[in-house]
Amino acid sequence: MDQRSAYNEPDILKRMAAGDQGAFAQLFDRYRTQLFQFTFEMTKSAADAEDIVQEIFAKIWINRERIATLGHASSYIYTMTRNHTFDVLRKIARDEASIRRNWNNMQNGSADGESLLREKENAEILRQALALVPEIKQRIFYMSREEGLSHSQIACELGLSRSRIKNIIVEMHRFIREYLSRYAVSTLLLLWYW
Repeated sequence: MDQRSAYNEPDILKRMAAGDQGAFAQLFDRYRTQLFQFTFEMTKSAADAEDIVQEIFAKIWINRERIATLGHASSYIYTMTRNHTFDVLRKIARDEASIRRNWNNMQNGSADGESLLREKENAEILRQALALVPEIKQRIFYMSREEGLSHSQIACELGLSRSRIKNIIVEMHRFIREYLSRYAVSTLLLLWYW
């Protein structure tokens, strides 16, 4: 029996809808590699692609009864993955823009004494967060934020790939966001989410 005849998607979807985790594992094995590659092509980040694929399969399990009515789930799964990937990319872009705005606000400052104090506190919190990451990541973050260099310029100067620089900056945004939320810090956290 060849692999194509052994894989009966309508049957797998029905069994999965009934709560059969083995059927879910078969569906997972069938699609995970292709979905990872599909997502990686859009995000250029293995970590983001892996997270997205895990989230998609969590949604598939949650919505397994509805998916079972499809008979064949390929188009549905790929559409769901594409849409979720676009959502993640939009969120990353918003986060990066927000960090850039906040960073610029902290660098430019204002004449108001209370604002200056708040900005000083926020800058110190950011420095504390950055002190926890390796020096190369700090340098990349500062080159991007203080010097205003593009990903390509940083990559050229440091001899790294542009996609590696982008991944490090995304990692830094995620780390800073988690650091801020973990310690529920000051006004910067509020500004971050606005």
